[in-house]
Formats: sequence, structure tokens, C-alpha cells
Amino acid sequence: SRIRRVMRVHLRKHTGEEPPTFPCHLCPAVFNHDCDLKRHLRSHIGERPYSCTHCTSSFTQRCHLKVHLRTHTGERPYSCVYCPASFTSKYTLTTHLRGHTGERPFSCVHCGSTFMKKYNLKMHISRCPALKES
Repeated sequence: SRIRRVMRVHLRKHTGEEPPTFPCHLCPAVFNHDCDLKRHLRSHIGERPYSCTHCTSSFTQRCHLKVHLRTHTGERPYSCVYCPASFTSKYTLTTHLRGHTGERPFSCVHCGSTFMKKYNLKMHISRCPALKES
């Protein structure tokens, strides 16, 4: 079960046992569980088994379809505590909240620049001036 699997991973932190790894043979990604690798492989082969019944959108993961369906129903269950904004996903709320709090949890190991979104860090690293100097 999922709980047993999570517990096994948690216990490894205390025993020092290295978790098994499942590397993707198409890119550098590595996963701790075979099911995560299988889900990831869908992005390479273009498999999108979860389809919206209201439009032509389809998704690699059921949870992404669930969030998408809220665009059709208007449901926005995640509300900001600082302003009237509400969101269809917890992720979008979390990134929005950083605008209020100033939290910048993603930092460049090469120059120390910090970012609110992981994507912005990735874009920065691709053109980081400190990398070009070394």
C-alpha cells in the first residue's frame, strides 16, 4: 500500500540505507519508486491517458486532470489569506503566497540569486553569468 511504501522510505532516513533508484534511460531524471519512473516516461512517449470530458485537454496524471476540471466547474478551493485571490491548485496558491511573504526558496549554487519559482531558477541557470566566468 502507499502508506507502507512511504513508511519504508521514511525508515531509510533513520537506518542510513540507500533507497533503490530507478533512472530514466531517456534523460538524467532518477526516481525512488518504479511507479514514479513509469509516470515520468509518459512525458517522453506522449502518453496522456487522462482526458477531459469537457474539452480536448488530456494529461499524464489523474491529479492534473482533477485540477484542470476546476477550470470548467469554477471551483477554486485554495484561498489566499492576504488578499481575495483563490486558486484551482495548491501549487498556484503556494507560489502566489510567496509574492506576499517575499519567500524565495530556490537559489542558484553558482551566484546565490534567489527565486520564487523553480522554473525561474532553471531559466536563470541556463544563462547564469557566474557559470560563464568559470
